[in-house]
Amino acid sequence: MGPFPIHSSQIPKEAPDKAPGHSPMPCAPPPPGALCVYFIEGNIASGKTTLLAELERRGHAVVREPVGVWQRVRDSGGSLLQRFYADSGPGIAHMFQSFALLSHAAALRAAVEAACARGERRLFVERSLQSDRLFAEKCRDAGRFSALEWSTYAEAFDMVAALLNLPGTSGTPGADDPEQDEDEPRMPRTPRIVSRRIYLRCAPETAHARLRARGRHEEQEVPISYLADMHVRHEAFFLHGAGGVQVLGTDDQASTSALADAIAGPARSRR
Repeated sequence: MGPFPIHSSQIPKEAPDKAPGHSPMPCAPPPPGALCVYFIEGNIASGKTTLLAELERRGHAVVREPVGVWQRVRDSGGSLLQRFYADSGPGIAHMFQSFALLSHAAALRAAVEAACARGERRLFVERSLQSDRLFAEKCRDAGRFSALEWSTYAEAFDMVAALLNLPGTSGTPGADDPEQDEDEPRMPRTPRIVSRRIYLRCAPETAHARLRARGRHEEQEVPISYLADMHVRHEAFFLHGAGGVQVLGTDDQASTSALADAIAGPARSRR
């Protein structure tokens, strides 16, 4: 079995194409006194990194996926990221997806604490924990997780989401701000924290061309079939599962500045 097996019976049915390609209106501003965490969602090479760079240039706080950590952890066979893409051997997919979940959650927690300490009103984050789970589900459906590995990942995901205790981190569509017992562990937080999702909608063909152009070594063997499968999963979750998602189309090479305006308003409006 190759590292990216695709079976038509395992790919969710294509979601109806009824979402707008580009939202003409900016996101509503954060509620008074609240920190709003904006999760920038999307397939591989859908434009998330470029958009985050523009938002950071405008002075907003951003959190990128910890790709550097995944590249730094390595053995004689290469980095963990490289092994995940190139090797379908026993345990590699579970190891990578579990480490990706933990490193993502750690980066998010540190960034939220820092944003609260600085009095930020907005924090832009590359992908939510739900996105991590979508990739793990792909591995499960492709046979890269054993039954036990999936069971341990699913349990770990729920534990991490509960400990992080942020809206937008559960694995349930639409469960952005769940009620929680006062006895449950909480991440210390002031002010109130809310979350919103922005889905960068991009055709697999466009994403594949961008992936090849950006030249990240570990990604060069990723086939378009893998991106197509993940596109369907993103469409099903963010268009028809999770509520309140702002959709921005990135196929037509709309300027990064225009996309940033649609999310955060004009460059002068930071707070």
